[in-house]
Amino acid sequence: MIIFNQVGKYYIQRHPEYQFKSVLEQVSLTIAAKQSVGIIGQSHSGRSTLLKLIAGIEYPSSGKIQRGGRISWPIGAAISFNQALSGRQNARFIIRLQGGDNQLTDYLTQIHQFSELASDFDRPLKSYTPNMRAKLQLALSMAFEMDFYIADELNFPVETKFKQKLHCEIKQRLETAGFILISQNETQLKTFCQAGIWLHRKQAYWFDEIEEAFKYYTESQTVYD
Repeated sequence: MIIFNQVGKYYIQRHPEYQFKSVLEQVSLTIAAKQSVGIIGQSHSGRSTLLKLIAGIEYPSSGKIQRGGRISWPIGAAISFNQALSGRQNARFIIRLQGGDNQLTDYLTQIHQFSELASDFDRPLKSYTPNMRAKLQLALSMAFEMDFYIADELNFPVETKFKQKLHCEIKQRLETAGFILISQNETQLKTFCQAGIWLHRKQAYWFDEIEEAFKYYTESQTVYD
């Protein structure tokens, strides 16, 4: 479970003059275990900030956040790989960071198979194309069992067949874990999410149905554009 209690977030701007920039104000919400939630809002509405607060990447400026269980890093997010090392060697490092030493061989096999890199898994990262790198990042993201998976969009430079496999894997994980997705793609939101959070004017509005959240988001664009 993830609980926000009167959470606010601001940043300090030093140019052109020193001032506080408020992004989110008095956000209170609860995301239950195994719940899938879509985060919707216009650009600069605080979507990425909210996701970072959920993941613990950033801390609130005010209020309190409680987290129960393991929360993933954003699916497919760029990882600080060592370019001189192979995909296998980089994967081994990430597995150890995640405390998977006792199952190192199993994890490596799983990542190798999911990535579909074949012999390229043992080539240095500096020789990888964007497609190969994305496949390795996605395979690493899905290698570990989490209580909540998070994603900032699901658009990756991989072929359609690989995307379909990834989407099937995410759907399977939703049987035992929660999922929090930033997206403006209505089809993606309805495919993966039950509930919705609409961010508007620094506030977060909770909807039990993702369709209702998307409706308010769409109407707000018409009114305020």
